[in-house]
Amino acid sequence: MADARPDALVVVAYGEIMPPGVLRIPRVGPVNLHFSFLPRLRGASPVQTALLEGMTSTGVTTMLMDEGMDTGPILLQEEQPILADDDAGSLGRRLATAGAGLLVTTLDRLAGGTLEPRPQDENVATYAPKLTRGDRSLDWNRPAGELARRVRALSPRPGASTRFRSEVLKVMRAEAVSVAGEPGMVLAADRSGVLVAAAQGALRLLEVAPAGRKRMSGESFVHGYRPALGERLG
Repeated sequence: MADARPDALVVVAYGEIMPPGVLRIPRVGPVNLHFSFLPRLRGASPVQTALLEGMTSTGVTTMLMDEGMDTGPILLQEEQPILADDDAGSLGRRLATAGAGLLVTTLDRLAGGTLEPRPQDENVATYAPKLTRGDRSLDWNRPAGELARRVRALSPRPGASTRFRSEVLKVMRAEAVSVAGEPGMVLAADRSGVLVAAAQGALRLLEVAPAGRKRMSGESFVHGYRPALGERLG
């Protein structure tokens, strides 16, 4: 890299901290595009965590990289709304599109000397840690609204999951419903999908992926697997 004498070094969703020697190589600067409105949601899962936390907006940020994790001075930012039907896939695509334009503007202004970096406010910094396998599991002893956000945050990959008849059942799309029941119990199974009780309310499974099968609508799952009222998931 040093022999190439690059004007700029650009990193997007790299997942590693660059060593100081690499950061000193580019003439214009080492620039990172991060999918959050920094200093909120530093770390590995900013898109997923924004959905998990029920945030109504997020954004994209370009910054000069330093030796920390997403702690460098901010260059430019653009806020983006989080729509009610967004999942990690749709939100991530929209942030990528916005971020591409922001990155080009950032590089142009850095090269022209018209962009002044500004430090991040450490007092309002939050973190988005790397998600683990355990984060995929739907705990029916949690509120339905929280479970619906988890489904959105993990769709389309790797997918939130529960167990149905001892097999993994991925839940790709779901909605919270104000119906009471014993957590994990099937309350209804019809054309609108499978309704499963949670600690508060219930979760309607609108699109699922049974073990070894492709994604299917909740209605198709009902027709093919015939979940019984009172049957348990989890």
